[in-house]
Amino acid sequence: MFGARDHEVNYTVAVTVHLGDVSLRMTGWNVVGVGPVGNYSFGEFVMNLPPQGPVKITFKSATEGNLTYVVTCAVGQCQAEAAAANSAMLYLLHGVNATRAERGRCTHLGYVGVLYEERGYLGPEVFAQLLGDLRGSGTGTYVSNVCEFAGVQLTVSGTVSMNVTVYGQALTIRVNIESVAAKVGPFDGERYRQLLQEAKSAQTTKA
Repeated sequence: MFGARDHEVNYTVAVTVHLGDVSLRMTGWNVVGVGPVGNYSFGEFVMNLPPQGPVKITFKSATEGNLTYVVTCAVGQCQAEAAAANSAMLYLLHGVNATRAERGRCTHLGYVGVLYEERGYLGPEVFAQLLGDLRGSGTGTYVSNVCEFAGVQLTVSGTVSMNVTVYGQALTIRVNIESVAAKVGPFDGERYRQLLQEAKSAQTTKA
């Protein structure tokens, strides 16, 4: 069996980014594990980037203590980094001043869960992470519908709306995120240890 502090979920994910008249779509899958010794995640996404066409992005991460070790690869190049353990792949849906309201029941993979509506504001730390070294600022809101069973998210359908100013240029960005569990099970300790070793080794290689 699985629960909020002991589970592994395989999600199919679709993310669409609307920037003015331009839309970029990224599809793929990721596996998220949460357990008593640490958390892990790995997956693969494909984004269609004109003019070069489809670009595959793979990643793996694992937490140890208060750090998350992440390795991301695209177009034959890999980047390794260590970040605070609460940094999540879908950090866009973790805003500040978030509210959560129960909206009824939901069913997925045979589990009868609770449907929640979450609303929040994106904090300055989100835009600092998004914009990096760019001189800019932004405001944003999000709303998502989450089907949850035993503390585990089975489906997430969210929309993030952002107004960003970079170098004096105002941009409106909308991100739609659809994440659906294909399989749910218990935390895999062996997989956690393997991913942690691989992600930490990549940090050493980078240095």
